[in-house]
Amino acid sequence: TLPNSSIPTGPPGLAANFEWWPIKDSEFYVVGTVNDLNAKGGEWVWDRPFEYGQFFYGLEVGNFWRRTKDDFDHFHLNVFYADERDTKPPVRMIESEAGWGFKLLGEKQLGRLVGFGSYTYNTVKGGGFGTAIARHAATAGVALLKPLGISGELNLGGVWADPIPDDLREQYGLNAYWKILLTPDLWLTPGVQLIFDPSFNEDKDSLIIGQCKFRFFF
Repeated sequence: TLPNSSIPTGPPGLAANFEWWPIKDSEFYVVGTVNDLNAKGGEWVWDRPFEYGQFFYGLEVGNFWRRTKDDFDHFHLNVFYADERDTKPPVRMIESEAGWGFKLLGEKQLGRLVGFGSYTYNTVKGGGFGTAIARHAATAGVALLKPLGISGELNLGGVWADPIPDDLREQYGLNAYWKILLTPDLWLTPGVQLIFDPSFNEDKDSLIIGQCKFRFFF
């Protein structure tokens, strides 16, 4: 497992969401969510959220600076809190601790080039699927739109993560991929990840992970 996630997401289950655009003719928005942390995979139990009363809460505030439909800048702040998860065995996977955190993310577009960066701070341990395993995480990179005149993007990014267990080393990585839009509903994305000093695999100093994703929208 790699510490590539800082936000403690919950499993599919009972959730409530809202979206608010408070200023007329503005791209400023507010989005919120409340999600049950104890949903049971493959089974819907109506009283489960009320039996445990443990939830994930998230609030995002952001803005788009839109020039045309496909040409815009973006910035948002995401603040979240997660209760301690106390699911009965064998559903519970790892120790869970309540906490909070925030994520800052920004994108700036200059013609066909898009620069992006994010920083996440997190005190939650565990989360819905035990995915919150980094206290600090930062990403930065650049994307080239329509490389060689082909619809899609060519992306190169870097990541740094500081795992929550203090005795584990910090992890660094590079990620490159090419998202090719064969059609608007059919995507092919080959790529490669380079991981240096993997936090949860101290037997290795580096890892190379190839990938090829295929996505079709019905």
